[in-house]
Amino acid sequence: MKLRQWSIIATPLVALVALGIGFAPPAGAGEKGEDKKIDKKGGDFKPIKIDGNLADNDPKDKKLTESPAKIHKVKLTQGRNYEIRLNSDDFDAFLRIEDGDGKELAFDDDSGGGLNSRLLFSPPKTGEYAVIATSLDSKTGKFLLTINDKGAPAKLAGKKLQLNEQGGATVTDKLAEGDTPNPIGIFNGQVTKGHPCKIYAVELKAGTGIQINLDSDDFDAVLIVTDAKGKVVAFNDDANGTLNSEIKYRAANAGAYNIIATSLNNAVGDYTLKVQVKAGEKGGDKGGDKGEKGEKGVKVNARKLVLNKQGGATVTDKLAEGDTPNQVGILNGEILKGHTCKVYTVELKGDKNYVINLDSDDFDAVLVLTDGNRKVLAFNDDANGTLNSEITFRAPEDGMYQIIATSLDKKLGEYTLKVRLK
Repeated sequence: MKLRQWSIIATPLVALVALGIGFAPPAGAGEKGEDKKIDKKGGDFKPIKIDGNLADNDPKDKKLTESPAKIHKVKLTQGRNYEIRLNSDDFDAFLRIEDGDGKELAFDDDSGGGLNSRLLFSPPKTGEYAVIATSLDSKTGKFLLTINDKGAPAKLAGKKLQLNEQGGATVTDKLAEGDTPNPIGIFNGQVTKGHPCKIYAVELKAGTGIQINLDSDDFDAVLIVTDAKGKVVAFNDDANGTLNSEIKYRAANAGAYNIIATSLNNAVGDYTLKVQVKAGEKGGDKGGDKGEKGEKGVKVNARKLVLNKQGGATVTDKLAEGDTPNQVGILNGEILKGHTCKVYTVELKGDKNYVINLDSDDFDAVLVLTDGNRKVLAFNDDANGTLNSEITFRAPEDGMYQIIATSLDKKLGEYTLKVRLK
């Protein structure tokens, strides 16, 4: 599965990427279902189904500049969830959503299964939005675009876990059709969003370590932990060489935390959730995606980054032909793999918060942070409404870490890498 945007793991974001883009003229004249209207309650919304065709003479997409695009304008209502799907047997479907000012609010590549796209979109306000159908591989052909109102977003209200005297709890439960749709997307803000889930709540003190395990023989388990405001602080898909999930996390602040148990493949079935809280134990934001490592035996030409007395460093460098191919894949172990990269080693202090920025005017910047064994601890594609990247990371312990600077679009060019103590 190829995804185009991911959230930070250590202290990740759930917000979707924003990018200022001008509109092309609405295309696909004569295709059914454009400019549908709904009332403020969403009750008048009629499902949209568009049988369309991408052609060579269609305007090029403003983001995927080699790909033709069709733009469909639709009025959507704040406080509603809309499932938008783009399916095609002819090309690798890619969906984008822009607001009325041409600002990109969401996009997806393959969350719809196979090479199809799926977005579960909650409009920030009532108004007209542009749903853009294009192709990742620049091919043309027939497509089916559907938009359906899935109702109001679910509230992030977890069932309180009753911990025993040792700070543990075990829950045997079942994901079933009709369970709460997961309100929190990961990676590009869309993965697992809308999948059946169970939500649990637990109170943690600042500095408290917690280990969470989600095991199932029926589905590909995914764990997500959020703070009381719904901000993702850790998540994990596969752990310990299995399709089960494990998170080890140390609470940065005292308060309520939500544990979301869901599935990557939108499947249902039985599961066991185990939670163990240990006050004062050093944990770490280890809820990384799959815990992937780079290939064994591959030499990585890493440059040492020396922090100044204030805990900062700035590097101006360039991605160029002949640079190290990235050996650390994310999500499915393949995304970003082989992309040109620069690797830096840096010594970080445990229990300190660091902000890492990668800025470039030449390419779509991606940051990946790993431990000394190249286990992914955090990564980010787009941050702060730009194509630049930012990771905020709390080091679980003193040690050497690796920062990988690469590009999502495989382009090359100049960049600035900054590390600072928060």
